[in-house]
Amino acid sequence: MATAPNATKLNGKRVMIVEDEFLVAMELESELTEQGCVVIGPAGRTGPALAILENEPLDAVLLDLNLDGETPTALAEALALRHVPFVVVTGYASRRPEPPVLRDAPRLQKPVRGDELIAALTQAMAA
Repeated sequence: MATAPNATKLNGKRVMIVEDEFLVAMELESELTEQGCVVIGPAGRTGPALAILENEPLDAVLLDLNLDGETPTALAEALALRHVPFVVVTGYASRRPEPPVLRDAPRLQKPVRGDELIAALTQAMAA
Protein backbone atom coordinates (compact mmCIF):
# COMPACT_ATOMS: atom_id res chain seq x y z
CA MET A 1 0.00 0.00 0.00
CA ALA A 2 1.34 3.38 -0.95
CA THR A 3 1.79 6.26 1.45
CA ALA A 4 -1.09 8.72 1.18
CA PRO A 5 -0.72 12.52 1.09
CA ASN A 6 -2.78 12.75 4.32
CA ALA A 7 -0.26 10.65 6.25
CA THR A 8 1.04 13.50 8.39
CA LYS A 9 -2.51 14.15 9.63
CA LEU A 10 -2.61 10.64 11.10
CA ASN A 11 0.83 10.62 12.69
CA GLY A 12 0.46 9.79 16.38
CA LYS A 13 -3.32 9.23 16.18
CA ARG A 14 -4.60 6.38 18.34
CA VAL A 15 -6.77 4.11 16.19
CA MET A 16 -8.48 0.96 17.45
CA ILE A 17 -9.11 -1.87 15.00
CA VAL A 18 -12.22 -3.96 15.66
CA GLU A 19 -11.98 -6.87 13.22
CA ASP A 20 -12.51 -10.61 13.71
CA GLU A 21 -10.52 -11.75 10.66
CA PHE A 22 -6.87 -11.97 11.70
CA LEU A 23 -5.34 -11.35 8.27
CA VAL A 24 -7.58 -8.35 7.58
CA ALA A 25 -6.75 -6.91 11.00
CA MET A 26 -3.03 -7.37 10.36
CA GLU A 27 -3.28 -5.65 6.95
CA LEU A 28 -5.14 -2.69 8.48
CA GLU A 29 -2.62 -2.52 11.32
CA SER A 30 0.27 -2.52 8.87
CA GLU A 31 -1.22 0.35 6.86
CA LEU A 32 -1.99 2.41 9.97
CA THR A 33 1.47 1.84 11.43
CA GLU A 34 3.02 2.90 8.13
CA GLN A 35 1.07 6.15 8.41
CA GLY A 36 2.39 6.78 11.92
CA CYS A 37 -0.71 5.74 13.85
CA VAL A 38 -0.62 4.11 17.26
CA VAL A 39 -2.74 0.98 16.73
CA ILE A 40 -4.90 -0.21 19.59
CA GLY A 41 -6.11 -3.81 19.43
CA PRO A 42 -7.15 -5.45 17.32
CA ALA A 43 -10.28 -6.55 19.14
CA GLY A 44 -12.28 -9.33 17.52
CA ARG A 45 -15.52 -8.92 19.47
CA THR A 46 -17.65 -6.12 20.92
CA GLY A 47 -16.93 -6.95 24.59
CA PRO A 48 -13.15 -6.57 24.40
CA ALA A 49 -13.54 -3.45 22.23
CA LEU A 50 -15.84 -1.86 24.83
CA ALA A 51 -13.26 -2.65 27.53
CA ILE A 52 -10.55 -0.96 25.47
CA LEU A 53 -12.84 2.05 24.92
CA GLU A 54 -13.24 2.39 28.69
CA ASN A 55 -9.50 2.29 29.34
CA GLU A 56 -7.76 3.84 26.33
CA PRO A 57 -7.97 7.30 24.78
CA LEU A 58 -8.89 6.88 21.11
CA ASP A 59 -8.86 9.22 18.14
CA ALA A 60 -10.78 6.89 15.82
CA VAL A 61 -11.93 3.30 15.28
CA LEU A 62 -12.07 0.97 12.29
CA LEU A 63 -15.15 -1.17 12.87
CA ASP A 64 -16.01 -4.40 11.07
CA LEU A 65 -19.77 -4.71 10.58
CA ASN A 66 -19.86 -8.45 11.29
CA LEU A 67 -17.84 -9.70 14.25
CA ASP A 68 -18.20 -13.47 14.03
CA GLY A 69 -21.95 -13.10 13.48
CA GLU A 70 -22.34 -10.21 15.93
CA THR A 71 -23.38 -6.73 14.79
CA PRO A 72 -21.42 -4.11 16.80
CA THR A 73 -24.36 -1.79 17.48
CA ALA A 74 -23.59 -1.36 21.20
CA LEU A 75 -20.00 -0.44 20.41
CA ALA A 76 -21.03 2.03 17.70
CA GLU A 77 -23.47 3.66 20.13
CA ALA A 78 -20.78 3.90 22.82
CA LEU A 79 -18.38 5.47 20.32
CA ALA A 80 -21.01 7.99 19.24
CA LEU A 81 -21.74 8.92 22.88
CA ARG A 82 -18.02 9.56 23.44
CA HIS A 83 -17.67 11.44 20.14
CA VAL A 84 -15.07 8.95 18.88
CA PRO A 85 -15.29 8.85 15.08
CA PHE A 86 -15.41 5.46 13.42
CA VAL A 87 -15.34 4.05 9.92
CA VAL A 88 -17.21 0.85 9.12
CA VAL A 89 -15.15 -1.67 7.16
CA THR A 90 -17.31 -4.39 5.63
CA GLY A 91 -17.37 -7.16 3.10
CA TYR A 92 -21.09 -6.66 2.48
CA ALA A 93 -21.80 -5.05 -0.87
CA SER A 94 -25.28 -3.83 0.02
CA ARG A 95 -26.51 -2.20 3.18
CA ARG A 96 -28.64 -4.46 5.31
CA PRO A 97 -31.24 -3.10 7.69
CA GLU A 98 -29.05 -1.47 10.32
CA PRO A 99 -29.55 0.96 13.17
CA PRO A 100 -28.85 4.58 12.14
CA VAL A 101 -25.58 4.73 14.11
CA LEU A 102 -24.15 2.09 11.74
CA ARG A 103 -26.13 2.91 8.61
CA ASP A 104 -25.03 6.56 8.60
CA ALA A 105 -21.33 5.94 9.38
CA PRO A 106 -18.60 6.31 6.75
CA ARG A 107 -18.10 2.94 5.08
CA LEU A 108 -15.31 1.18 3.23
CA GLN A 109 -15.68 -2.02 1.22
CA LYS A 110 -13.24 -4.89 1.81
CA PRO A 111 -10.64 -5.32 0.53
CA VAL A 112 -9.68 -1.80 1.58
CA ARG A 113 -7.18 0.20 -0.42
CA GLY A 114 -4.65 2.10 1.68
CA ASP A 115 -5.41 5.50 0.18
CA GLU A 116 -9.16 5.03 0.78
CA LEU A 117 -8.53 3.97 4.38
CA ILE A 118 -6.37 6.99 5.14
CA ALA A 119 -8.78 9.40 3.43
CA ALA A 120 -11.81 7.97 5.28
CA LEU A 121 -10.07 8.13 8.67
CA THR A 122 -8.83 11.66 8.03
CA GLN A 123 -12.32 12.82 7.02
CA ALA A 124 -14.00 11.07 9.96
CA MET A 125 -11.65 12.72 12.45
CA ALA A 126 -12.12 16.14 10.83
CA ALA A 127 -15.93 15.96 10.98
